Amino acid sequence: MKRISSKQIKKIVFGIMLSDGYIDRNGRLDLYNKNEEYILFVKDVLEQITLVKCHIYEKYDARFDVYGYRLTTNVTPYFKKIRKIFYDENGVKRITKYIVDRLDFESLAHAWMCDGYMYHAMNRKENKVQNLGYFCLEGFPPEELSLFIKRLSKLSIESRLEKVDWGFGFRPKISSLFLQVFIDNIFQYVIPCFKYKTLLYYKSNKYLDSNLQSAEQYVIYYDNIEDIVRHSQQ
Repeated sequence: MKRISSKQIKKIVFGIMLSDGYIDRNGRLDLYNKNEEYILFVKDVLEQITLVKCHIYEKYDARFDVYGYRLTTNVTPYFKKIRKIFYDENGVKRITKYIVDRLDFESLAHAWMCDGYMYHAMNRKENKVQNLGYFCLEGFPPEELSLFIKRLSKLSIESRLEKVDWGFGFRPKISSLFLQVFIDNIFQYVIPCFKYKTLLYYKSNKYLDSNLQSAEQYVIYYDNIEDIVRHSQQ
């Protein structure tokens, strides 16, 4: 990986910390992900920070019966500073206005890769599908998620909080043209192993925002809803 600026590194770190990243009291970052490609990407980014060294090992996740990869860093002053931004005095991770004001599409791309997912609501009776995007951030209280929603709005992405049906909390939800604009803006930052989280299904380009830059790379057209089922099984 080519060297990137400290500003860009911080954007990536903020996206990771908004989602699955954890920093202990000593200043050691810890990240688990099922995709080795992503973990190796993060390692290349973080080791551009002065004094940072990363260690990666395979880890079994009993919750989902899968193996993934855990990355940990050494203790550094850099991550001690980041911890003060993301954790309160009781060690609870928070979303604050300071944090959301510094989120851009590169940060959001990493939050999406770690904790976002695309849901395709299929209506077989009407032979159509609705594309829905969710951030799995239900660990944060609604008032903090509202700050996240407002930040998305400033980036021209309208969204709303939706209650988690099978548990507790709320998830930010993006749909319709706003989901198209969101995917179009994060697409350049999404690495190959997570491109599946950018796929949008439409029957015609008449349903697309005419200003999209990379639609041909993440939009899949279908005639029949069974086309989507077949594609997802490939």
